[in-house]
Amino acid sequence: MNPWLVSLIGVAALAAIVVLAILLWRLSRAAAEAEQFLAHLNQMSPRLERILAETESELAEVRKITQKVDGIADRVLALTQKASDVATPALDGAGALTKPMRYITAAVAGVQAVMQMWRSRKKDESEQPESPVVEA
Repeated sequence: MNPWLVSLIGVAALAAIVVLAILLWRLSRAAAEAEQFLAHLNQMSPRLERILAETESELAEVRKITQKVDGIADRVLALTQKASDVATPALDGAGALTKPMRYITAAVAGVQAVMQMWRSRKKDESEQPESPVVEA
């Protein structure tokens, strides 16, 4: 056989062995990391299950509170509607009472204006000098 061919086959075989060794080393390292990850997950599993159970119980409490708040909101809405139904006629009635009060207030203001004008006129008349009396 040709010595160059034998050398080439020997170098190729050596390179294949080196590449195979590197691949096996990386594969074993990846397997070790995967094993560590699975061990960590197994350790975390009970804690995660406990957290999940606590979260579910808290969520059930939140649902109960939400239902209570919904009930309260419905009652408040009904009460405000009833208060509005009661207050609207009362306010309409109050408007009927305030109309005569406005007339009375206007009348009083008018009387006060007349009295003030009368006083002012009386005051003006008392301040004017008396006209001289001419005797014939």
